Amino acid sequence: MEYICVYSGSSDKGPENHKQAARDLGKAIVEAGYGLIYGGAKVGLMGIIANSVLEAGGQVKGVITPEVEALEVVHQGLQTLIKAENYQQRKRLMMEGSVACIALPGGLGTLDESFESLIKNQFASYKNTDDNPVKPFCLVNTDGFYEHQIKQLDICVEHGYMKQSHRDMVYASGNIANILAHIKGYKKPAADAGKWWEQTNAKPITPLLDKNIPRVAAGSNIAISDEDIQHLPPKWRFKVEGKTNKPTM
Repeated sequence: MEYICVYSGSSDKGPENHKQAARDLGKAIVEAGYGLIYGGAKVGLMGIIANSVLEAGGQVKGVITPEVEALEVVHQGLQTLIKAENYQQRKRLMMEGSVACIALPGGLGTLDESFESLIKNQFASYKNTDDNPVKPFCLVNTDGFYEHQIKQLDICVEHGYMKQSHRDMVYASGNIANILAHIKGYKKPAADAGKWWEQTNAKPITPLLDKNIPRVAAGSNIAISDEDIQHLPPKWRFKVEGKTNKPTM
């Protein structure tokens, strides 16, 4: 079975329409033939969507950390409970164990998970291989909850800090049916070989990197040739002291 990863808030203080969106999303996931993988808690929107999937006869995987377990908020009614060593591993397991990611309303944890999914998609887009594909990412934009985040992404594009193709990886809708339809009909984009920045007059540093010279902290002494130094951007060049080049950054 394929699973959809859902990020959402652990607070019970959200408005009723957010809670209803979580119920509707859980039911829609099951109707579309998917299972749910999420953060494993029984509280807030996290608990609501897990219960919705279970009540509809669906499969749920919860990924928890020792901290979540210590808070005694783990959902004990799930078919599968996966114990991650830490928060970073938890996020990785959820992303790798799913074919798409959806964010319901939430707080810092939800935002962090969402942006990490987008960063993973950005790097995956450079080759977009079957073993590391770009995956659908959707925001449940109930009553415009994510409008400011969406606007910030547009501002990043406007000022040249983000490519439009990466901005287009975000699908936002307040309609649950549209979100599932987007995932079902998702077509893998072509590989985007270009980096997110554009180099104009940058000098290549491949000759230096090819020598496998170890990275060092500022103030350390490393031995590199004058020829290597010429391949570095001016602000990265080191002050030469005899035969040793000492970083002065």
